[in-house]
Amino acid sequence: MVLFLILCREECCVCELEAITGWEQSRISHQLRLLRLSGLVESRREGKYVIYFVPERIKEDELFRAIYHRAELPSEIVDKIRFVKSLRMRESGETEASRGAMANG
Repeated sequence: MVLFLILCREECCVCELEAITGWEQSRISHQLRLLRLSGLVESRREGKYVIYFVPERIKEDELFRAIYHRAELPSEIVDKIRFVKSLRMRESGETEASRGAMANG
């Protein structure tokens, strides 16, 4: 459930999920496999990384919304998600301002 909630907030690769959760790669890969088989998570390749995410069709489901809005991640996990996101943006040369401009433009 933790990986699913993380991926509801932010798409991630396995190495980012390792940094966020502190779990071993094998545990994360096993959980992701189960989530993918259930249809709750999808993936796409970006260069050498496989990015995992919760598809929009799941996020738009009423049952999903009810569960998601009642479930909370520990604050340290939320902080790590923000940190990983900021690292990814820095590596790509992207800023919050440029990201907003692209979304609005």
